[in-house]
Amino acid sequence: MARTQAHDYQDKRDAIMAAAARLFGASGFAGTSMSELAKACHMSKSLLYHYYPAKEDILRDVTGQHMRELMRLIEHFDMDGQGPEDTLLLFTQELLACYAGAQDYQKVLLYEIEALPEQAQKDIKKQQRKLIRFVEDMFSRFPNAAHRPRSELRARVMLYFGMMNWVHTWHRPDGEISRGDLARLASHIMTSSV
Repeated sequence: MARTQAHDYQDKRDAIMAAAARLFGASGFAGTSMSELAKACHMSKSLLYHYYPAKEDILRDVTGQHMRELMRLIEHFDMDGQGPEDTLLLFTQELLACYAGAQDYQKVLLYEIEALPEQAQKDIKKQQRKLIRFVEDMFSRFPNAAHRPRSELRARVMLYFGMMNWVHTWHRPDGEISRGDLARLASHIMTSSV
């Protein structure tokens, strides 16, 4: 007879993912053992295997969860209804809000994707390309964009993500510059050059 799932099964998996993101972000996927992860989760290694049969399964969920949040952002974001400058500012605010508190997940997504099985890597990279195309479409709505080569538009998009994806390495939410200030500054930098 199959073992029934506890009522807090998903909560436990979420806690394991959060601990794994912290450890994978600090020590890398290869540098983190299941024993260390079990200890960080205050559970036995055998109980950890009840929730996740392999370390790769945890990595898949950590990267997948963060990408799902980013996909939800672009699926629900309305690009019509305001000018391109306001659109970029609103999107940047929402993107930074999505990154808030997810710095461990973001690090894992940036640095550990190659540790995923091949199909999982393909799935994540497909979603990343979708996010890039979305922002490329946003940038293409600026008046001067039509006069620029496509390669330059793509370079601007990648520069934008270069700014956004590394915020977690230096920004302190309790510092003098708020997340909203950052969004305004990043948008201004991009709109003055698009």
